[in-house]
Amino acid sequence: MNPNDLMEAFKDVQVPAETSWWPLAWGWWLVIILALVLVIALGRYIYQHKKFNAFKKQIIKQLKPSLSAKQAAVLLKQLAMHYYGRTSVASLSASQMHEFWLNTVVKHTDKSAKKWQQAELNLLSALYSQQYTAEAHSQALSAEQLATVVKLVKQISRKNGAQDV
Repeated sequence: MNPNDLMEAFKDVQVPAETSWWPLAWGWWLVIILALVLVIALGRYIYQHKKFNAFKKQIIKQLKPSLSAKQAAVLLKQLAMHYYGRTSVASLSASQMHEFWLNTVVKHTDKSAKKWQQAELNLLSALYSQQYTAEAHSQALSAEQLATVVKLVKQISRKNGAQDV
């Protein structure tokens, strides 16, 4: 047998036309739709997360070592009014504000209460009690008090009832 004769036998065979990738099968449409839904949901989550944390970041930038106890308490009250609503927070006195922070953020759950040491809780209590002294406007926060206030600000989350009002 001659190899050319074998090739001659395949001369009449027609190769099928290439298949088109369009229109897509229903499975590919499902994958595309799921990917779009996932991208939109992820984008929305990131946007809401950034929006929720924007005011916290602004308050943290304003917390400086030269800040007095009264100014720090005012910033904390502004933060509470932003996340928990003006109607529930605006009328609270300094001692009530301290209890508000303890109940809503610090001792909200056992897990969050374990993050706070007794020394930090004492510093937070001292911050609110300093407001009633004569030197409340002139005395700057200690580094420990400032760190405690920053920790309190950072721990605010939606899990303990905060809303971006």
